[in-house]
This record gives sequence, structure tokens and C-alpha cells, in this order.
Amino acid sequence: MYYGIAGSNGFGVYDDYNRMQKNRDFLSRPISKKFDSFYGAFEWAKAVYNDGQEVDDAFYGVSTDIRVNWLMFRKDIRKNNIKE
Repeated sequence: MYYGIAGSNGFGVYDDYNRMQKNRDFLSRPISKKFDSFYGAFEWAKAVYNDGQEVDDAFYGVSTDIRVNWLMFRKDIRKNNIKE
């Protein structure tokens, strides 16, 4: 199982529910959802995060740009974002 989590200041994918719950405190207005695959969790979390962002803060990276059990924050996305 994988858990996508997203807030207004970042998003992530977890395979450990308890760890995801602990890290909720680092996101503003977090929401989460359970998935069978990493890809499903990543795409959902990315879409939820991007829905609440200005163009410069949206994430355009690919699924290999994010690790499991790790949050990606807006400040890091701004710094490392790939522009199309």
C-alpha cells in the first residue's frame, strides 16, 4: 500500500502509514489517500498539490523526482523545478 499526501506547501508518497501520519504536521491543510501503487499515489498527490498553486510553484517533475517516505516542499520545488 502507498499513501499520497498533499497540502498547500508540499506533497509526498509514503509506504508507511504511521510515518505519513507523523509528517502531516509539516503540511498546511493536509489531505491523504490510500493507493495500491506508487504511481497512483504520486500522480494524485501531485495533482492535489498543483491544484492549489500558482504556475511558478506547480511541480512538473516526473515520478523519479520524488522518494518514498519523504515530503517535497514548495521551496524545494521552486528551487529545482523543471520548466516546460
